[in-house]
Amino acid sequence: MHPLAGQGLNIGLHDADTLAELIIKGRDPGDHISLHRFECQRRLANQAMIAATDSFHHLFTGAKPLRQLGDLSLHLAERVPFAKRMMMQQANGLNPFRMF
Repeated sequence: MHPLAGQGLNIGLHDADTLAELIIKGRDPGDHISLHRFECQRRLANQAMIAATDSFHHLFTGAKPLRQLGDLSLHLAERVPFAKRMMMQQANGLNPFRMF
């Protein structure tokens, strides 16, 4: 994962939280079934964040038209409170549309 905005740390914290929840429920953290549940619960969020950080990296470091598009998107997000709030929630792992 590109180290954009410390998202790797956020992912790690959410992974640890999910694993702690499994342990609190009495699951053996080394059990194959528990590890599979953990993987299923975290895979979608992790893959989405990896794709997002990679896309942002390319958007802001790519060719000039891409950089201009990136600048425009940030400018628009700053002007539209709902969009800004949704982006911040997603970056913090608080997206209300999470599947798990």
